[in-house]
Amino acid sequence: MPRNYVRKTERARVPVDVMKRAAAAFTAGAPLREVSRDFNIDRATLRRFIVKSSGKADEDILTGYRRLSKSKCVFPLQMENDLAQHIQDLSDQFHGLSVEKCRALAYEFAKRNDTPVPANWDREQKAGKDWFYA
Repeated sequence: MPRNYVRKTERARVPVDVMKRAAAAFTAGAPLREVSRDFNIDRATLRRFIVKSSGKADEDILTGYRRLSKSKCVFPLQMENDLAQHIQDLSDQFHGLSVEKCRALAYEFAKRNDTPVPANWDREQKAGKDWFYA
C-alpha cells in the first residue's frame, strides 16, 4: 500500500525572483513588515533570505538585540580571536583544556592585557559561564 505525501506547509513556495525583488525593496529602505505584506511572503522567511543572501551577520541587518550584548563584551574581536586560536593550538598539540581551564585561561588573558573584567570574574578567578558559551 503506497503512501502519498501531502505537503502541509507553504514554506519555500515563493519563487526566488520574487524573494530577490522583496529583498531589494527592503534594502532600499522599506520596513520588513511592509515588504513582506506587499509581496505576500512570510516575514520570517523573508528575513532569513535577506540574512543568508547578504552574507552579513544577522545583528547588523535586522535586529538590535545583538547590539545590546556587544556592549557587554569583555574582549575586542581581535583579542577574542587570538584567545580562541591559542586554545585551538593547545588542542591540536593534545593539550586539550577542560571548560574550567579555558575559563581560567580567559581570565588570566584579560588580566595580563589590562582588560577590564566583570566583578564576578575577579571573585571567581575565571571567566563567567556566559562568556564561554556565547
